[in-house]
Amino acid sequence: MDYSLVLSDSLYGEFHAFKHGRPHDAVLVEKMLHLYKPPLLTNVSQLRRLGIDDAPLMTGLASVGFVNQDLDELSRLTFYKLILSHDCCDFPYVDVHGDPIRSNYTLTCEPGEKRTKIHAWLKALLAKASWVVLHDPYSVENWSSTKQFFETFFPNKPFSIHCTVPFPKDKVREIKRICSDWKLPKNAVVVREFRKKHDRYLIIDNKVQVIMTSGIDYLFDEDKECTIIVRKR
Repeated sequence: MDYSLVLSDSLYGEFHAFKHGRPHDAVLVEKMLHLYKPPLLTNVSQLRRLGIDDAPLMTGLASVGFVNQDLDELSRLTFYKLILSHDCCDFPYVDVHGDPIRSNYTLTCEPGEKRTKIHAWLKALLAKASWVVLHDPYSVENWSSTKQFFETFFPNKPFSIHCTVPFPKDKVREIKRICSDWKLPKNAVVVREFRKKHDRYLIIDNKVQVIMTSGIDYLFDEDKECTIIVRKR
């Protein structure tokens, strides 16, 4: 079996109680489930430390050698090499209360694959938005794709678009012809925030962050792969 990750003792205890309908810390379990990927790996020692009396599980674990490893060693036998925890963030631990390692939704289209689902998802994310930040250093250079991005995804209503790359006046006029209610205010704070960022970003109402790993171009060009990562801001 290809195990995914390991839980710290305290988290495993709460998760075991949750699975068996016993009293547990519901808030802690909910946070853990944001990062949870089955199947979990445990061993006989962890079950004994927690006082979990599950003879069939212990027998099964012992039969394949999962007996006395410490948690670090156990994590190295998993796919992700991680231990979920509620009080430690030093690798291989991941703090469920907040950690640089996060669980996000991603969508990848391979070369030659239609971008239909990416387009539908972006439209849905933007449908009720009031403002966005668009960061793509090549947005002017690849203007035909950028213009198509505006035409395809942005709602036809009053809407503010903060671009980290200044558009020439003729490009601004083209955008205004798509929708005269759109505004492109200059925002020095936004420009500074994204100055050193390499990936292409779309920030929606300061709530949703979309990373476009291949830039705007390959949202429309099917010659190469295209991935978007969507997460809470």
